[in-house]
Amino acid sequence: GGGGGRGAAGPAPLEVVRVAWSALTGLSPVRLWLLPDLQRAPARAALAQSLSATSRRFGGAPPLLDPVADMGARLELPALPDSKLSLAGLVGRIEALERRLFELPPYATLDSTPPRDSSSPSFSHEPQPSAAQTPAG
Repeated sequence: GGGGGRGAAGPAPLEVVRVAWSALTGLSPVRLWLLPDLQRAPARAALAQSLSATSRRFGGAPPLLDPVADMGARLELPALPDSKLSLAGLVGRIEALERRLFELPPYATLDSTPPRDSSSPSFSHEPQPSAAQTPAG
């Protein structure tokens, strides 16, 4: 099965890397089951197939997590303890701040939604492994 490859060389191999929470742009209610050890190539290949199938199933990107529908959040309750601002009010303030942010010159030409597909801008730098890098464990 092809599709989504990188030319004649095929798709790039998956690597296990650490990612900071701050690098995440969204969460999805879609879950994938992982093998306990992704160090072996067959386990990573199985994960790549699962990710590819999931991506196709949802038209390129899985749905984002909805706190109300998926987590039972109640919009009328305070967002934080001892807060007068409800979750709905907090969401409204976040949306207003995002609109203001995307009016600023560095962001004005960007789409106001986070990148979610291959047509969005991305970084072209790929880190090169060095002999000094060793996995922590």
